[in-house]
Amino acid sequence: MNSASDITSHFSAAIITGGSSGIGLAFLENLKLADENFRIWNISRKIPEPYEKVPAFQHISADLEDHVKVKQAFNEILKSFEYKALEGPILLVNNAGFGVYGPFDSAPLDKTLKMMDLNMRALVHGTGILLESLRTRGGAIVNIASTASFQPTPYLGAYGATKSFVLHWSLALNAELRAAGFGNKLWVNCVCPGPTETAFFKRAGLSEQPPESTDFLSMQAGAVVDISFKGILKRKPIIVCGWKNKLIVFTARCGPKVWVTWIAEKALHLWRKRQIAP
Repeated sequence: MNSASDITSHFSAAIITGGSSGIGLAFLENLKLADENFRIWNISRKIPEPYEKVPAFQHISADLEDHVKVKQAFNEILKSFEYKALEGPILLVNNAGFGVYGPFDSAPLDKTLKMMDLNMRALVHGTGILLESLRTRGGAIVNIASTASFQPTPYLGAYGATKSFVLHWSLALNAELRAAGFGNKLWVNCVCPGPTETAFFKRAGLSEQPPESTDFLSMQAGAVVDISFKGILKRKPIIVCGWKNKLIVFTARCGPKVWVTWIAEKALHLWRKRQIAP
């Protein structure tokens, strides 16, 4: 069996946020290719069009930047659990998020605050609503962070900080679950991809694809998901995608923060100079 088949064999259902594009959509596609009857809930503003009439797929339309919508969406899933008498472990993939690129004072403050609400608050809020049910059923909480989690990122400062929050909160929650005796039943994986070919860069204010200067690090969303599946089943607390990204992360973690920040500023400044979308 491939890694997606292993996932659908181990879990009874999946919940994905932001599954209409990018890494979230790749999770959805791989799971459905492995087993079209595998139950999936997707929470995003848009429905992934090819999946409108696919068996065992339910789309919940919600803007997760709005904490009221977060509560409504995840409570709807809890009601579905009860209605369908669903049993067995659940795979929760907290993928929804976006970035804001450029000097802090160049982006609308409201956009940055919405990013913080989506990248951090929605993830914690949704997980908190489902946590009691997940402890009962078992499963995995998969939080999508970034290699930006490991060092300050000038011109992506607030975004990198949100992903650092995701990483550290994931590790802390995983330790709490183990200490409370749930470690064999429910665990947390934090996935840290590098530049990935998604709509992230366009929404952040760059070109559609990763900047040319990051081609040697860039990965397809499907490759990120395949690595994630393998790490999830091994219950790895941190999943860094690709050996090149692992090398970058190792360097960032070992180097003095001031030096690492200086290097990041030089690299990200080149992104801005060469790749800003017209």
